[in-house]
Amino acid sequence: VSELANWSFQLKLVPLSAPYLKNASLLMAADCTAFAYPDFHSQLLPGKVCLIACPKLDDAEFYREKLTQIIRENGIRSIEVVYMEVPCCGGLVRLVQDAIAGSKGLVPLKLIKISIDGKIIDSRWA
Repeated sequence: VSELANWSFQLKLVPLSAPYLKNASLLMAADCTAFAYPDFHSQLLPGKVCLIACPKLDDAEFYREKLTQIIRENGIRSIEVVYMEVPCCGGLVRLVQDAIAGSKGLVPLKLIKISIDGKIIDSRWA
């Protein structure tokens, strides 16, 4: 069963004032994670607003600025970053950390790393 509660979810397409962002807990996911981790919907997504991005293929600076605004303007409660163990995905973690710092907010951040064979290999609050 799909646990996706918002449309759109591609960060580039999400309006800054989308009603589903107000006081939301975000799941910021690298594009590949939902394909690699078979329990993405059942274990990671329930109760969260999903936003996806690729730090390697997309404009990371645009995403950093947009996410900073989303955090600042919507009272985001927490962010969980789901990313792959591959080197390019580290950019997503840095992007979210920079956006939180730029928003000057106190937003709890959880990092969840997925292996290329579809397992959670690290999960911790940062």
